[in-house]
Amino acid sequence: MPFPVTRKKNQRGTVITEFVLVTPFLMLLLAGAFTLGMSLNRSIQASNVLRNANVLMTRKVDLSKSENQRMLIRSSLGLGMNISGGFLPDPNGKGVVILSKVIRVGPVECALGIPSWNSNPSSCPNYGEYVIAQRIAIGNTSRWSSGIGNPSGALAANGELSDSDVANNSSNRATGFSKVEADEKAVYLEVGQLTYMGELFLDVSDLNMLPWLAAPNINIRNFS
Repeated sequence: MPFPVTRKKNQRGTVITEFVLVTPFLMLLLAGAFTLGMSLNRSIQASNVLRNANVLMTRKVDLSKSENQRMLIRSSLGLGMNISGGFLPDPNGKGVVILSKVIRVGPVECALGIPSWNSNPSSCPNYGEYVIAQRIAIGNTSRWSSGIGNPSGALAANGELSDSDVANNSSNRATGFSKVEADEKAVYLEVGQLTYMGELFLDVSDLNMLPWLAAPNINIRNFS
């Protein structure tokens, strides 16, 4: 038996009211899904950029040279790390790649840095310590800095520290590494070993669709 016309009109009014009530929550869900999805997409791309940087560094490609930096920045298009219209890193851009060579100083490093070293670990200030032996930063270096510290010694054109600084200068030591092999929360190296460490910091605040729905900055770290 068909419903009266007045009841159909009432039902239409109810549907519209329910839609109006639900729409704000749906918009919040859609905004959240967009922000999360795009952040994840940029995180994957940023991870690939950092992996490329570490691979180039381990293969002895000098990333202090602008032509090699352009090769790296080419893979970061869309992340806001390049100067508009080209592939040069933007010093005021939305991200930075920080590359470090970290050595746990051993007999070889002490002998190179202290010509008269007597093979006594106590006479080599950095013996057994983790030291930043090379540092290259590409991008917005004024906004972000490395999480393991910054070397105070003078850097060569290719970002390397002198053998003397590696062996003697305690202010070049890196933090966050472990001297205990069983420590699973930090990277552990034997004396004389080294690792290439990459860090990437990226601002994704342009994905913020609503004032109270903030996309976090992306921070990535890897080791080779």
